[in-house]
Amino acid sequence: MKRKRALVTAALALAAAALILSGLYRVVRVYSMYRSDMLSYESRHLDSIIGASARGIDWMLESYALRLDLLVKRPDYAGAEADYAANGSVLGLWNVLRRSDTTQTGTRYKLAVYGADGAVIAASDASFPTAAEEDETLEEGVCLRTDADGVFWFLFRDTSDGGYIYELAIPVQTVFSYHADAARVGVQGYLFLTDADGRFLAYSGGGGGSGVVSMEELARLEPSVDLDAIAGLAAGGGDDEYTVLRYPWPSEDGGDAAAEETLVVTIPLDTGGGALTLGAAMSFQEFSSFLTDTLREVSLIIVLELCGALILFFIAARTLVENRRNALELEAVRERADLMEEINRQQSALAHTERLQQLGVMTSGMVHEFNNLLTPIMGQSMLLLEKLADDEESEQFEIALDIYEASENAREILRRMSSMSKRDVDMSFRTLEAGALLRRVAALAGMAKDPHIRQELSVPDEPVCISGNDRLLTQAVLNLCINACQAMGSEGVLSISLAPERRSGHDYARIEVSDTGPGISETLMSSIYEPFVTTKGERGTGLGLSICKKIIETHKGTISAANRPEGGAVFTIRIPICAPGDDEL
Repeated sequence: MKRKRALVTAALALAAAALILSGLYRVVRVYSMYRSDMLSYESRHLDSIIGASARGIDWMLESYALRLDLLVKRPDYAGAEADYAANGSVLGLWNVLRRSDTTQTGTRYKLAVYGADGAVIAASDASFPTAAEEDETLEEGVCLRTDADGVFWFLFRDTSDGGYIYELAIPVQTVFSYHADAARVGVQGYLFLTDADGRFLAYSGGGGGSGVVSMEELARLEPSVDLDAIAGLAAGGGDDEYTVLRYPWPSEDGGDAAAEETLVVTIPLDTGGGALTLGAAMSFQEFSSFLTDTLREVSLIIVLELCGALILFFIAARTLVENRRNALELEAVRERADLMEEINRQQSALAHTERLQQLGVMTSGMVHEFNNLLTPIMGQSMLLLEKLADDEESEQFEIALDIYEASENAREILRRMSSMSKRDVDMSFRTLEAGALLRRVAALAGMAKDPHIRQELSVPDEPVCISGNDRLLTQAVLNLCINACQAMGSEGVLSISLAPERRSGHDYARIEVSDTGPGISETLMSSIYEPFVTTKGERGTGLGLSICKKIIETHKGTISAANRPEGGAVFTIRIPICAPGDDEL
């Protein structure tokens, strides 16, 4: 028995050891994979940084070349050249070269003019690096120059129509620092600029500020740096790729680190025909140390996880039992909640049904009372029409006719209100021209509004046809207009507009009724279409918008309300457009 227990213990120990070794192997493999991925990622990251700086430097150098070309074509330059040719006076040329609008731009540069013999005639500054120094031609009209003090300059050369040669000079340090000083390459990394011949190195970052040094001076200051590797950077890279090189990075104790401890990415500049190379250097330690620490921590975690696997197993089993019991209790709670929610829904539906029944009873009573009021009005208007039948062109006849038609429309509206509370109401639909309908609504609203309320109507010239019931739609839109006028009071602007609209692949007629009143409060915005909801107090019944919504939905349309940013409310009705003549019953 003891032997068997010992074998089991040994097997478990071997299995644990195998798991530990397998975990450590996976950690090393993941470390190698992530190291390669991070090298690739950092290379692309550096490439994006120097790409942005390179575009800025290219743009800046091209702008100086363009500026020199524009300067030599200016009339004041030609006048100064003519004055010099006539009397040998260089004052005119000296003045135009030193003018503030010539040299005082974002970065200061220097100008000089040469004669046909190559001798300097005038310069904007006594320290201008004249052509006596050796030049390195980068491309046509652009060269690199070193003055007597060892300062490197970008030179742009152009010839005027008078045959005079002009040069614009700006320090390499100025151009490079303008776009490279703000760039960040890790903690100690830096950007650099060099030429194909390895004459200089402009650098920025790395905790050492920025500057421009010759390769000879760099060899004296940093003997550990591989100058051959730096000089060879200009040969690497291309327009659509980057080059990754490695050279020693000075260590903190003054010694040389391994040759793979620096990541260098370079790209050639467009200006200068590729003779200039912009690069970025970053120490591997900035991200390799992170991977090393990660490897150590992950290894420790794996060992601890294997040692605590048994404890976690028992905890997981107990948690599983607890979760099962909690799930059963939660399911019971959910069932009770669903049951209560269903009861609440049924109670709400019952209350809504009762309110609708009350609405039907109230509507029937209102229709009866209003019909009693309309009967004498219609009767008297008919008698008046009969008396004026011989003079149908008179104003009195028109007024009597308007009274009769308005009464007839009111009776039809009341009949529709009464029928809407009944089931299976048969309503006839036909093709309507929405513009004509809105003109009639505007005419009716004009008689109901305050005289100080201004009314605006906007309908397109082209007909917009919809399928619907003329009287019902007139009732719905007119109710919105009357509500708007009541909201504004004694003054304001009532706007009625019509426009075709395409939404979700379907064509709609969009009707908008807006006002300049106080708008709709946020508390009522979600319930304004419910019956008996009103903002008019005892003056309102809260039925108008509920009836409007039902009419619009009967026409397969939608209605929405919103507050205008400039003040007031706007109601938007959308009804499907139909082809002219497509009557539907």
